[in-house]
Amino acid sequence: MKNKVIVLLSVFTLFFANASFAQFEPFSDGAKMLSAGVGATGWGIPVYVRYEQAIVENVTIGGSLSYQSYSEKYSGGKWRHTIFGVSGRGSYHFNELFSAAEEWDFYAGGSLGFYSWDTKWDDASSPTFDYNGSGSGGMSIGAHVGVRYFLNEKIGLNAEVGGGTVLAGATVGVTFLL
Repeated sequence: MKNKVIVLLSVFTLFFANASFAQFEPFSDGAKMLSAGVGATGWGIPVYVRYEQAIVENVTIGGSLSYQSYSEKYSGGKWRHTIFGVSGRGSYHFNELFSAAEEWDFYAGGSLGFYSWDTKWDDASSPTFDYNGSGSGGMSIGAHVGVRYFLNEKIGLNAEVGGGTVLAGATVGVTFLL
């Protein structure tokens, strides 16, 4: 009896989970998304927050804020780097072209950003020499390719790879449809 109830509840859940996507159009004009997550780069583990808005069908524009910090030891001392980034980005969503199921989102695009570095040097063997400096990484031009899977009409999981930015490498996160 217990197994029959579990099977019945599973079928019921799957039926309503699929039915909930019937009117799902996240990339129609005016749709808004907020994503947050972590990444993997050669410069530590970045965290990011990203906003996107559909401006026409299958095209989104938006912005991204990122932060990362990492340390490296060298000659008895330690460099500590902190990087803050802000960028604008645009993406084309290939779902219609690929005839993808409604819960999937395949996209690619580009970004233009600015990154600022803060660097500190701490040398335990020479306390008279400490360096605190900041600089800017300047402008960056990047490209990205990503996929998103919506668990329901409001929440999705995303993964992205890219190049040309401090977030280059890979990112994973959660997307909220606003």
